Amino acid sequence: MRTSLPHPPLNLYACQARLVWANERTVEPVHLRPKTGEEPIQIAWYLLNGQLTLHDRSTRRTVSPGHWIFPSAQLETQEFSPESRILSLRYQLHHRLGGALIAHKHAHVFCDTECPDLETAARALIRLLQPWRSSQTLLIGRERIPLPENFAIESAFYAWLAGAVALLLNAGEPLHVPGEKDPRIARAVDEILTHPMQTPFSEARLARHCGIAVSHLNRLYKAARGKTPYQEYEERRLYLARHALRESALPMKEIAYELGFSSPAHFSNWVRSKTGTSPRALRHAVGPPNTV
Repeated sequence: MRTSLPHPPLNLYACQARLVWANERTVEPVHLRPKTGEEPIQIAWYLLNGQLTLHDRSTRRTVSPGHWIFPSAQLETQEFSPESRILSLRYQLHHRLGGALIAHKHAHVFCDTECPDLETAARALIRLLQPWRSSQTLLIGRERIPLPENFAIESAFYAWLAGAVALLLNAGEPLHVPGEKDPRIARAVDEILTHPMQTPFSEARLARHCGIAVSHLNRLYKAARGKTPYQEYEERRLYLARHALRESALPMKEIAYELGFSSPAHFSNWVRSKTGTSPRALRHAVGPPNTV
């Protein structure tokens, strides 16, 4: 393992680390060839049994049990053997101004002897998640988990994440820290990315928070990020809707409520306007909700 490299200074509170899910499972037949890199979610697998053929740009390599795998951020299709059993963790580690903090272009594979505590940390996290396993996602509905249990889950997640990040940084991966010249835009981005989805979004309220007029905020924001604040919010809302439909067993009514819609019909019409198809069709198009 390489020694640590110097990294740009980073305020911890500029990071957005969110656990999506963690579980131990035998890979279902429908998920033996998962696509990675198509969502703003990072993936880590620990191979317990079977084999994984890892596609990384123009190369292929076979991974045996006892290894941690961090797939590339590039769009690739991986291949598990039918008997594969894994610890699977899905998470987001982003800068609040947007973008993954560690967006590795190549897959990383680490033998468990390089990180003997990482499996232990992952199993501790999975045990804490067992009572809440029916939803399959923590991106929405987190308030259903009592506060003490939420803190325990976060503590276990950060314990695992510390080891995972150390591995990636020591392997030579850089931190991607975006620059933002105008602090008002930085404040707006942060507000949008942390906005509670059950609360209606208001550009006027956002502009007041940033200390400028709505029209001025829209001009600055579009110049900096290529979209208006409302478009950024709608993109985040659509991503969460797709995620909940494709990767959770939550009823449609609950998803609509979690994303701030007044009724399932309103949610359905909105999804149709954004995607050209219904929420039900999106859910059934991708198989069972347990994703790798």
